[in-house]
Amino acid sequence: MKTKLFTMIAAVGALATLATGCDKPDETPSCLVGRGIWVAKYSKVDETGTASGDCVDHLGDFLNINKYQAFPVQGQPAPIASVAIKPYVYRYARMKAADKPTPTTTVDQRTDLAFGAFESNFSASDVCTIPTMSTAALTTGSPSVDQADKDTFGASGIATSYKFSNVQFLDDRLHPGQQMQADLEYTRGACTQHYKVTAVYGLNFLTGGPTACLSQLDCDPHVGTDPNRLDLQLGFPAFATGINPDYPVFCDQTLGQYIGVGPLFLVNAPLGVCFLDGPFKTTCDHNSNPDCWKSGPGAAANP
Repeated sequence: MKTKLFTMIAAVGALATLATGCDKPDETPSCLVGRGIWVAKYSKVDETGTASGDCVDHLGDFLNINKYQAFPVQGQPAPIASVAIKPYVYRYARMKAADKPTPTTTVDQRTDLAFGAFESNFSASDVCTIPTMSTAALTTGSPSVDQADKDTFGASGIATSYKFSNVQFLDDRLHPGQQMQADLEYTRGACTQHYKVTAVYGLNFLTGGPTACLSQLDCDPHVGTDPNRLDLQLGFPAFATGINPDYPVFCDQTLGQYIGVGPLFLVNAPLGVCFLDGPFKTTCDHNSNPDCWKSGPGAAANP
């Protein structure tokens, strides 16, 4: 339900020590990161343990991502910033009571989060990199009714883990920390799978989460009035997607159905999710071309 997503955003967002995105210098990128729910898409590289029966293709996730920046000592450079990644399937409702963090648990002690530090507080070639992160791991409780949970876990009591590495955020003056790529080692029971990860950030102004879609029309980053738009069909005012208009996007039906975007947004229909239409660092110029958001091949194939 939508309430679930709001609760998870509030719970994890409350851990952050410094908001980002408001003070980016023009000439010195500072490794900004969009804080909140990201949509991640996985492309499988290989797997081991297939004979165990634990291997289930993992097409993507919601990821709750937060940046942590300690205040510097006067006269000293700022400490290197860190990032935590929490797979949405590890939300508190799925955790056993003994695994839930206490008020004294620090972010680097939490086993349900992947945690790691940037190489530098400043981007290199418009990219900020986290070479390694701690492993997020959990043995799940009873599965919920979400299809994504069924596909991911299959049954209760299965040990899973996420080990992210080579995490990179696009960070230049026009695109501050709203695209990510990474390597992922995902383990489910006796099966280990390696994936390439692409993720995009954009908080929809209606839901506070990623944008669900029925068609390409719903992925328009501008406020529109077409009566076929999903938000208008649901009886809400027209809202923008919250995705950077410099990003070509398309309505990814396969990914949307896998991660269960429908039930999260009060709709039980099989919906898609608006996702980046190209590889990491794909951008366009919406100032010179207002329709650049639908310039990718996915949008052309799904008008």
